[in-house]
Parts: sequence; C-alpha cells; structure tokens
Amino acid sequence: MPAAPLSRRAAARLAPLGAVGVRWSASAAVAVHRSPQAPLYPRNIAEYPNVIAHLGVGGFHRSHQAMYLHELLEAKGKEAGWALCGVGLMPGDADMKQKLAAQDFLYTVLSQGNSGLSATVVGSIMDFILVPEDPFGSVERLAAPEVKIVSMTVTEKGYCLSVDGILDLKNKLVEAELPVGAPPKSAWGVIYAALALRVRRRVAPFTIMSCDNMPGNGSLAQRTLFEFSSAKAMAGDVFAGEVSELITTGAVTFPSTMVDRITPATEQAHKDLIATRFGIQDNWPVVAEDFKQWVIEDNFSDGRPAWETVPNTLLVPGEDVHVYESMKLRLLNGSHSAMSYVSYLAGHRTVALAMADPKVLGFVATFLDEVLPTVIQAPGVDLGAYRNKLLDRFSNPHIEDTLLRLAEDGSQKLQTTMRPVLLDHFSAHNEFPAMATAIGGWIRFMTGIDEAGDSILGIKDPAGGERLKELAIGVVADPNEVTVGLLLHEYFGEEVACHPAATKSIAQAVRDINDRGMVHVLQGFSGKR
Repeated sequence: MPAAPLSRRAAARLAPLGAVGVRWSASAAVAVHRSPQAPLYPRNIAEYPNVIAHLGVGGFHRSHQAMYLHELLEAKGKEAGWALCGVGLMPGDADMKQKLAAQDFLYTVLSQGNSGLSATVVGSIMDFILVPEDPFGSVERLAAPEVKIVSMTVTEKGYCLSVDGILDLKNKLVEAELPVGAPPKSAWGVIYAALALRVRRRVAPFTIMSCDNMPGNGSLAQRTLFEFSSAKAMAGDVFAGEVSELITTGAVTFPSTMVDRITPATEQAHKDLIATRFGIQDNWPVVAEDFKQWVIEDNFSDGRPAWETVPNTLLVPGEDVHVYESMKLRLLNGSHSAMSYVSYLAGHRTVALAMADPKVLGFVATFLDEVLPTVIQAPGVDLGAYRNKLLDRFSNPHIEDTLLRLAEDGSQKLQTTMRPVLLDHFSAHNEFPAMATAIGGWIRFMTGIDEAGDSILGIKDPAGGERLKELAIGVVADPNEVTVGLLLHEYFGEEVACHPAATKSIAQAVRDINDRGMVHVLQGFSGKR
C-alpha cells in the first residue's frame, strides 16, 4: 500500500531522516530516526466510510483508543474502514488542535517499560473540530451519516453530575445550553444537539461509547443523556421527545467499557527524549506504560471496528464488562488515589519514588488486600496475579507519573472507587484500616497545607472547591465523628456518612496523622508485599 502523502511540515517533524521520497530541508531539526516510520495507511478521512468522533482528546485517549485503531489500520490499511475525528470541548483544547494540525494530526506514543523504550507514530486521528470555536459547525460534523460512533473520555467532572449522581442542572455549562437555540458546551449538549439534528434529517443515530473510569459508564451515559434530553423538553425543545425515545428504546446503544493504560502528563523532558533517542520532533507526544487493556461491551447500533483482531482487546456481553470494570476501578484506580495522598504527605512527589519506599509499597499492598474480598472475579482473571501485576506496574521506574496528577478530582474519584468498597465492608462487618488511612490522607491533603506547613500547590478538584477545603480544615482541627460525618455526607453520601464504622475509623486515622505524621503512620504497613 503506498504511503499517504504528508505535508512538508509534517514530514519534517515526523518522518525518518532519509526516508524514500522525502526531501529534507536544512532547517528540519530531525536526528537519526530509530523509531517506526510514519503510518503507511491513507490518512484522508474522506476515504473512510465510517468515523468515530471522540470527545476529549487528552493524553489517555491518544495512548489508548486512538492507539488501538492505529494498530488496526496498520494491519488492515484502508480496509479497516474506520477513522477518528477528535472533538475538543474546552477553550484550552485550541492549543492542542493547533499543534496537532501542524503535524497533520500525527503524534508519537512513547511507551516505557522494563523491556525498554519504543516510539510509535500514530495516525488514526485524521481530523479535529473545536466546539468553542464553532459549536453549530461541530454539531453538523457529528450529525454527518458517516459518524457511526461518538466516544468520550471527559473524566468525572465532564459528566456534570451532582453528588447524588444525577445531571446537575445548575452546572454552568448545562445551564447555559438548555435554552432552545443555545450553543452546546458540554459533552451532553453536543451529543444531544447532533442526535436532534439527525432526528430532523431522518439520519440513523450513532452509538455512544463512554471510555471514562466511571462505574457502569455505558448505563451512566444513557441515564445522563436522557436526563439532559428531558431537561431540553422542559425548556421547549420540539425534538427532545424523539431524542428521548431513541435513548429509551435502544435505537441508540451505550456500550460499557473498561480501559486501562497508565498515561502520565507529558513533560518537556519526554519531548527531548523522543527527539534525542528517536529523532522525532513532536510538539504534542504522549508517554505511557507498555501495558494496555480494553474490554468492550459488544453492543453497537451501526457497526464497529474489528477491535477483536487487535491484541489486548476483549469484546464481551454487557454483564461481563461490568465485572472487569469494577475490578479495575476498585483495585487500580482506588489504590492510585489512595497512594497519591498518603505518599505526598510522606514527602514523595512521583509514583515511582513513592513505590520504592517500603512503607508506601506496604501500604498499597495492604490497601489492595483489603479491597480484594469485595471484587467479583472476572472471567479468565487471576485476582492474585492481577494484584501483583498492579504493584509491578506502579513500581515502573520509567514512568515519571506525579502524585499531584493522581490526586486530581478526588471528591469524585473516591466516590466511584472507594464508596462501593466501603458499603461492601459495612455489609460484611470488615475492618478497613488502609482505606481509612487513605481517606484520612485525602482529607489532610485537601486542607492545602502539608505536614511541613507549606502550601500544596497544584491541587485540582473543582467539584470539591472551597467547600471541600473548608470541611477538611474542620476535620483536621477537630477530628471526630461529627466533623467527619459532615464531610462524608457531601462527598460519599448518606449511607457512608451515617455508618459509625466509617466515621470512627476515619476520625481515628486523621488523629493518627495529626499526632504521629504520615511517615510514622505508614511505618505500620512496611514490609507488606
């Protein structure tokens, strides 16, 4: 198959030095290239009959879902039949669009593992639209018949949910887009508007596939979009009834997924490494571990890529994907969050250095062992081996993932990863000292002051905001069942806040952190593996 034509700028940035058919200018800052060449499959999106429009083109999407489609295209070329169009929802996505467009949307994935480094130039993203730049034009693009799947990685806060898990109609984005004729701003606004336009034009609906770390992400997407459509009906939108019918009758399908690949933020050092080691000048690369996994509910209304032919992909019935999803959320995502707060307070700043500390390693191992009894075994998975593999992955010295990144949005992450575990522990009358320590560490961290009395710079938790900080300060100042219960009520719900096993153990954990310091608290977990 002949290589797809590249622009001169993209070729200079991403193709190997001395590649056949490429003329290099003296200004092309490309060293000797030791990575795979730029993709050979055609990269004109108009040549593909089927398109996935993906909302939220962050590093994780580009290291995971876009990488899977790239591997399929590498194997089958144009016959794969599918291409990706990125959709930026936030004004800040303009910088990403500009830098990716300058490279013809090609970018590098730097995989780092114990076996070494590898660099792959990925080309599955062939177009990019920016909603804030042209909201109605973006809706037109998603309403096009060739868009068969709309997928999303918008993180917990992108779902615009209230603390009780329903659509927050007072969310600023949602509130602004509910009036008839208002431009869409949120993921739900864009998806709804595209479906409404398809209804008007009698075009079949697309599949909506959530790839976020949310329990039952497919069912959650279905319920939240229905809530949005109902709100649009109340606002007088004449197409809302038909959109709601598509959602409730199954004409629009919402497959659940479990996605897994540790993808830290890309730093300048990574760009320099890619340039020096592989000879690629890339302004928007991605760095990730060398492990990835994708479990997908096989429930698509209008076709899908042949993902089952790509390694580390599993297509399963809906009831099975939830088991994999719960396993990953409780064990990987829960322990990631738990580690972030206690390790930061203990003086660490990166995951690899934290996991090299026997005290942190012992804490994470204990946390995993506390969670394991609440996890249903997924088909073909050895939970003990999965647990040990997580410890190895977290200890990967080549992944410079920061604890501050893992600590982001804790008010929402802990609700989805730890709350279900706590409820199971309550039912089984189990103790949970490691989880209590993790939540106590989160509360201490959210005061914004570390144990040395210095400000913790870079805390990101817009859903928690000043209210969470205020409650956390109150708990740390006087850790008792009442102050803890007030905080838990807002961020874990009434079932957790009213249970004495939670309020007592977490209050005690905060007292221990206050009195002894996190390093000494973690000493009690040292030696566990």
